[in-house]
Amino acid sequence: MSIWAHAMGTAKSTIDRDNMVITLRSSRYPKKGYWEWVISGDTIVWNDMKRKGIVSETIHISSISEIELDLERLSGRLRITGNTPKLWARPISFSVPDVFVAYEAYLYILAKRTEGDQPPLKQKLSPVVVGVRQELDNGTLNKEELRAKGVHW
Repeated sequence: MSIWAHAMGTAKSTIDRDNMVITLRSSRYPKKGYWEWVISGDTIVWNDMKRKGIVSETIHISSISEIELDLERLSGRLRITGNTPKLWARPISFSVPDVFVAYEAYLYILAKRTEGDQPPLKQKLSPVVVGVRQELDNGTLNKEELRAKGVHW
């Protein structure tokens, strides 16, 4: 059975290709207590939307040492890890319709980390994500149905 048979809801994340800004929102958006990543240039602004307001943190892509993108039947997870000045991790869970935005974020971070003289980035990409992307590329997925869910690719 296709992963899309389990996908519920609509996409909540966006890609602004004109300004090259990727906004990846957690599956709880727009409820209180969700996370949001705004990726542009060489930074990720990590917004934690708490009940009492927004707590933001800026993460420089150059400080990331590991990236992992995973997708299951009902949700996905993108996780970055670094060790500056101490070990830290910032995961974000997203709904299945946001997988293409998460994949674009994954590729964007990898591309930024290969610029210049930076140490290699440890990476892990779920085979399910690769399969979903291949389904889109070979026309197996119904693009109109995806657009109706607000899915960006």
